[in-house]
Amino acid sequence: MAALGAMFLVAGAILVMQVAFSRVLSVIASYHAAFLVASLAMLGLTASAIDAYARKVKHPDAFGPDHAARAAGRAALGLTASLFVLLEAGRWESISSLGVLIGVFGVLFTFHQGGYVIAWLLDHYAADVSRVYFVDLVGAATGCVVAVLLLGFLPAPVVMLACGAAIATGGVLLATDKRLPAFGAAVALTATLMGTTTPLFQVHRAKDQSQHDILWERWNRLARVTVVPETPGLAQAVALLRRDRTVSEAEIEQLAGSWRLGWGASRNHTGPVPNMMWIQLDADAGTPIIEGGTTADLGFLEWDVTSAAHHLRKGRIDRSFVIGGGGGRDILTALQFGAKQVDVVEINPSVVEVVRHGFPDVVRAPPYDDPRVSLTLGEGRSVLASTEGRYDVIQMSLVDTWAASMAGAMVLSENTLYTQEAFDAYVAHLDDDGVLSISRWYDPPSWEEASALGNSWAETARVVRLSATALANNGIDHPEDHIALVYARGYLGAGVCTVVTSRAPLDDDDRAALQRLVDVQGFGVLWPPPADGTTPVEDHGWDVEGVLTGDETVLAHPQFDLATPTDERPFFFNVRRPLRSWVDAALAWDHRLGSQATLVFAVALALLGLVGGVLVTRPLRELEVRAPLVPALYFGGIGVGFMAIEMALIQRYIVFLGHPTYALSVVLASLLLGSGIGSGLTSRVRSPERAIPVIVGLVIAATLLSAFALPPLLLATLSQPLPVRVALAVAGILPQALCMGTLWPLGVRLLIARGLGAATPWMWATNGFLGVLASVFAVFLATLYGYTAVLALAAVAYAMTGLASRMRWT
Repeated sequence: MAALGAMFLVAGAILVMQVAFSRVLSVIASYHAAFLVASLAMLGLTASAIDAYARKVKHPDAFGPDHAARAAGRAALGLTASLFVLLEAGRWESISSLGVLIGVFGVLFTFHQGGYVIAWLLDHYAADVSRVYFVDLVGAATGCVVAVLLLGFLPAPVVMLACGAAIATGGVLLATDKRLPAFGAAVALTATLMGTTTPLFQVHRAKDQSQHDILWERWNRLARVTVVPETPGLAQAVALLRRDRTVSEAEIEQLAGSWRLGWGASRNHTGPVPNMMWIQLDADAGTPIIEGGTTADLGFLEWDVTSAAHHLRKGRIDRSFVIGGGGGRDILTALQFGAKQVDVVEINPSVVEVVRHGFPDVVRAPPYDDPRVSLTLGEGRSVLASTEGRYDVIQMSLVDTWAASMAGAMVLSENTLYTQEAFDAYVAHLDDDGVLSISRWYDPPSWEEASALGNSWAETARVVRLSATALANNGIDHPEDHIALVYARGYLGAGVCTVVTSRAPLDDDDRAALQRLVDVQGFGVLWPPPADGTTPVEDHGWDVEGVLTGDETVLAHPQFDLATPTDERPFFFNVRRPLRSWVDAALAWDHRLGSQATLVFAVALALLGLVGGVLVTRPLRELEVRAPLVPALYFGGIGVGFMAIEMALIQRYIVFLGHPTYALSVVLASLLLGSGIGSGLTSRVRSPERAIPVIVGLVIAATLLSAFALPPLLLATLSQPLPVRVALAVAGILPQALCMGTLWPLGVRLLIARGLGAATPWMWATNGFLGVLASVFAVFLATLYGYTAVLALAAVAYAMTGLASRMRWT
């Protein structure tokens, strides 16, 4: 029982630590870096299995329980030291990057040492592999649930430290000599307590920004939410001015007012601007809290391009729906224009908490507490799907957190807000005269002060194409007569364009309102063209009419992918063509032209391949262990197939379950629990040779059903209550996971029965290493062809496993 308890603790702690570390890296470094955490964890576990085997071969007399227990103690000590260096190095800008690098490798060491304990348990109790493997997977499944609970009220670094204490406690259960694991547990537990009561183990620098002016901080499952006293960047702007000349206090106050106005503000505005504090998510994406709330002078909001749709429907707004309430700016805009009811959905509860209760003396009348405002916590699409009635205005302004969810960087909640299915739902929920307002960054290459690469017009173009297609899908002819594009250059070197989509054709009143936005606010109108037939003076470098009408020659842009994102391929923010952009970059000798996402995938695959070769392949070659090809195909297929299914299902269930946290916890827990049950049932299988082809066939059939039958089923049941949706998700995943979980232990039995038991370490290496690479490649494949292609990859991988089981294993 002690061994099973140790397995349960260590497996669960490693899963929780993986989730928490993705949150830490998303704050400190980048959401791209967080994406690598799952791969690092799998790589550490794979390398530890090989290391355990090498230790057993070279020093069999020293391969006892105390050896595994010491690894657990080292894991706790290494994790504590790594987090200390990673976080405390942020106090000094000159060494913060080095601290992050040391911290990442230290956490990889922790995954390795924790995995060593699991590898030792699986080896030592190989005769009872079904039961031990069952506990391993159930422990990991429990970790999914525990991660959701802990990250709901504890900072991610503290959760990681608690995981170190749990791993060391597992070592205590195993050991006869308990000194090192007990010491490791005590150190990690003490660090956990210090992290909750002292400044130690707190973030001091994030994304090259000092965190010393934080007024309020809260970690949760989605992001680290902080509040700073001013709009980020103001101090740097003042410093730049003072470097060139003497700057008066009046000039600084004028600059501060312009800075507070925001990116989409009119340059013609001369009125007062209330003071604001700034909410930041993972030290990057932000939203303002306006001092005074609903009692403030809100006239300045009428001078922001994000309010263009309200100008077109001024005096006719009864119901408004805001996606991404944030600090309340869009809510206050709706109230300023006379909305009688404002329904708001906000995905992050901590954002709502700080607006409502964080600064009661400053925000005296929070927008969320206004009697005209109705708040729902959740994901925008699922909330809208369950909402009755239609709206005069649906608004979504610059919603992009750039913060990694617990599933990693490429599984982001806001991606699902910018798909064709989402826009179809938005238009379907508009009143007969209702308008949809979507604002995105807009920097065409013709603007001298904007980016020379002009990346952001492609986002606006995608919104235009999504809106036009949504109108057509809702039975509206000539979408080009229903859409207006209004843009502002703003104050901060980054323009904003608002795409206004109306269910009714734009009439003379709408055109008059657009002209007033040009004459009074000084905004520009990209579409519709002037009534007198003249063309705009300024060339923005892209064919608006061609995008609106779906001209294939325009949509086949050589640099940008202007195809409409779908739930199947939801990567709205990856506007550069994944491969072709790098051909252009090579020809122009300018790496900035290439897709950043493709670069991340390529670097990740290269680094993981290099590190994997050093940690996994090389030790086995030194031991001169043979690696038979056919069994490697069998176990490699399991690794690739499992990871591909995991990545695809997490993405597909985000919208259905209404929250990325729910998707991660439900999908992973179901997969691991089902696999554990399947592993436990394999002891009853008498003939692996006969059972494996049948089970592989069931897995492939379930995978194909997930690819083709699951999406319409999820959309059809999206409006059901959350408990019903969770039950449907678990019921859909568990049977497939049960079959998937049987293939590994049955393969080990087959390996031993055919006299190849000595090659088991190579099979661990093949399964884990290919799973590591598949976790990266699967998402890259999805960016190219969609998640159905990922599930097709999984089906092919499992077919390879089934085929290998019928071949000669020599």
